[in-house]
This record gives sequence, C-alpha cells and structure tokens, in this order.
Amino acid sequence: ACLHYINVSGEFFLDCSKSFIQKIFPHCRIENTYGAVEIGEIAHQNGASSFDYKVFGDHAYIEQGPDDTLLVTSLTQKAFPMIRYQMEDKGIVRTDDTGQQYLLNLEGKNTDYILAADGTKYYASFFNGFINDLNKKCKNTIIHFMLRYEGKTAQLNFVLDQSSAEIKSQIEALARKKFGEIFPQFQTLDINFPDHFGHDYTRKFKIISEGDGLSEVVGGYYKKMAG
Repeated sequence: ACLHYINVSGEFFLDCSKSFIQKIFPHCRIENTYGAVEIGEIAHQNGASSFDYKVFGDHAYIEQGPDDTLLVTSLTQKAFPMIRYQMEDKGIVRTDDTGQQYLLNLEGKNTDYILAADGTKYYASFFNGFINDLNKKCKNTIIHFMLRYEGKTAQLNFVLDQSSAEIKSQIEALARKKFGEIFPQFQTLDINFPDHFGHDYTRKFKIISEGDGLSEVVGGYYKKMAG
C-alpha cells in the first residue's frame, strides 16, 4: 500500500528535512501542523509553504502579543473558556475579509535564536537558508540540522544522506567560514556528523537551543476530532 499523507508537527520545519522525506515517499503529501502544549494543535499548513498556517477557527483565536509572542484563546474549553495563553512563539497573525486567521512566518520559540556579534537575533529561518545554500554546493546531502550552544562554544550537527569524507570536509569548511563571519564570539566551534538525532518526532524539535534544548509534547486537536 502507498502512503498518501504524512503530517509532521512543530514550530519550524527545515526544507532539507522535508525534501528528504519527500525523496523517501515521492507520492506522499507532506504537511506541517502547529500546536501548543496548553491547548493542542492550533493551525495547519496553508498551501505549499511549511512556514505559513491556516488557523483552526473553530478551535482557537490568535492575537499578536507583546515582545514577539502570540496570544491564543481556546474556543473549546469548558471550565475556563476565555483564558488567553501567551505563547512564546514568533510569528505574524493575519486575518482576511471573512475572518479566517492565518499564522505567517512562524519561527518557533521567540527564545530560540542565537545572537550575532552585532546583537542581531538569528532565528531558525536564517539557518534554513544557511543549510539550503550549503546543500546547493554539497550535492543536497544535508537532510537534518541542529545547533546547540553554551558559553563560548557552539556545536553544528549535520545529518547527511551521503557520508563521504570529501563531502564532510567541504561542508565543514563552508560552515566554519559562514558561521565564523557572523558569530565570531564563539571560541570553539564543533562540527559533528551524527547518523541521526535521537528524537521523538511527536514532539517539537528545536533547530536552535542553548544547552540541551528540551522538547515539548504536541497533541490535542486531531485526537479530539477523531474522538
């Protein structure tokens, strides 16, 4: 039997990861759902973009919050129906003429960024472009990426589809040059090529994180609808 649909869940999904899944399941439609721990899934991918979402209008109402946050009101809770949750997620809320809401340019947590030497905040979308540029020069071999940093040390982790010494050397040289130009404050830059990341994909995956980067469970809307 052919798998027709794959639904992934997270605040941000790298192009390289989606392309790899598409390569494995060429006839499968892959889409992303955005959710919150407090009230479950909130919105689903709109069109072909993995970063723009259509809000479940019968389930939640979203407002632009202060300091790069989102305010989410659940429309299905019974005990405390009008509680507004302040979500520390960076995105843009848009509403069309019909009242349908959209969540655009979702970056993930507003705390999931890394500061450049000049104080600029670099979120997941920057590293999505960073990986795309590397892939153009390195035979599209990068299929997943994760950045961890702490103190004066940064760690770039690349999972590769093709794992030759030549490709690794090329990726490392290009990554060190680009990363070092923007983030010279790191005295140590470790570049690793693990076979995979030990991660439960029913949980949010953080592209950028300080320290261990604990993930959060997502769930609720689809389970309720299947009810």
